[in-house]
Amino acid sequence: MKQHHKCKDEPLRGPLFTRTSALKAGTFVATFALLAYPAFLAQDAEAKGKKPAAKPPAPIEMAKQAYAGDSWVRYADWPKTDWKEFNTLAATTSPAYAPPPKLDGPITGDPEKGAKLAFDRSRGGSCVACHVMGPKTPSLPGAVGPDLSTYATWQRDDQWIFNYIYDPRSVNPESVMPPWGTNKVFTVEEIKAWSLSSRA
Repeated sequence: MKQHHKCKDEPLRGPLFTRTSALKAGTFVATFALLAYPAFLAQDAEAKGKKPAAKPPAPIEMAKQAYAGDSWVRYADWPKTDWKEFNTLAATTSPAYAPPPKLDGPITGDPEKGAKLAFDRSRGGSCVACHVMGPKTPSLPGAVGPDLSTYATWQRDDQWIFNYIYDPRSVNPESVMPPWGTNKVFTVEEIKAWSLSSRA
């Protein structure tokens, strides 16, 4: 009996797909790609040479002010604060130094009132913007300045701490601490209360 040998053209997956037909199809695709590629390159180069269409102008005013007239007319309920004595982006010079006022005796009063001022972030950040001040310090205090938790043990007199808070340049001319009194952020009486809270 003769053995049956599989022909190279025998279907692999059905009568319409043979190895020969697959080879022919692949050859056709490769030939088409080679012939079409130069035309594709020419079309791509032509497209790159064209300038993009001009965009329409923005539908907002770009030359004049964004508001009409005085901004306080538009926002009449905004508070009008005079900042001429404070540092701004336009004027960064600190107020001229003047010696802090002399105390007429030891500071007395309520240290709790001073603590409220020291922790009041709405007024320039206050003490806690730069200092830790003991167990009652609010969360997320700053760390630019020294830890004041043990200030009461430093044996500084009332005039010294008052001067430093009023205008630290009176003690350290190179200090980066704001001159709270010279800047008129806090009054003399408030700074006295601050001084008491630092000793509590």
